[in-house]
Amino acid sequence: MNVEEIKRQIDSKKSLIKKLENEIQELEKHLDEEKENENLKTLSFDEKVSIFMDYFKGCDDVYPYLSINKDNKYYQPACKNEWRQGVCNKTMGKKCKNCKYRENIPLTKDIIYKHLCNNKTIGIYPLLADDTCYFFCF
Repeated sequence: MNVEEIKRQIDSKKSLIKKLENEIQELEKHLDEEKENENLKTLSFDEKVSIFMDYFKGCDDVYPYLSINKDNKYYQPACKNEWRQGVCNKTMGKKCKNCKYRENIPLTKDIIYKHLCNNKTIGIYPLLADDTCYFFCF
């Protein structure tokens, strides 16, 4: 074996080492992702809802829900007094906008749970009390 052949073999082996190192890095990355997925599978639904709420932060003192009538769909703030006779503007043929009896319902884990299980379609008001917005969307 001459010097040139030895150099070619060395270069070939170095190239193989580099390729194997790249494959190892990819496998380690995949392993980390799988470990994270396994961790998520062991979380309780309550813990998953908490994670969801950390990523989708908005006003927690009020939330809008999907309302559907014969003409359209729209979101409106959830109110404790909605449809209460003599209190709710809707029962008197008036609009909710300026109702003096409006009592917003705060956003809770239970409401998020119902939203995630397709029982209740809700929205979120992304502007926080300090006029900032904390939003993560994908």
